[in-house]
Amino acid sequence: MDDILDSYKGGSIDDDDVEKIEFTLMNKIKKSIFGIPKIKGAEVMVFLDNSVELTGNINVMIEYEAKGLFSRLMGESKDIDNLRRQIINIVQIEIKKSFRKYPEIIDNFDVNVEIS
Repeated sequence: MDDILDSYKGGSIDDDDVEKIEFTLMNKIKKSIFGIPKIKGAEVMVFLDNSVELTGNINVMIEYEAKGLFSRLMGESKDIDNLRRQIINIVQIEIKKSFRKYPEIIDNFDVNVEIS
């Protein structure tokens, strides 16, 4: 699978490989996200569209270890925004690392992050 990802330079790919790529990306992203402190759980869903150009949607749902009530009121929204940006950056880095010869593919992906 890594050979397909490394050699991809644009265009459509074999339909049989789409599911394998989705699964590979999902696992790589999930593994990277669990490196962030205070992440209790994560689910990653990757949906690829293999039409003229490979495009996709990546949905990430995070269970975040919450602070106390006072901390939430005073500043957790900033922490959540920073965490959301950090997760989006991790997803983009994993996509670029996976498609080494076509880093511009990052423009073809929409990343959605939900934190609870």
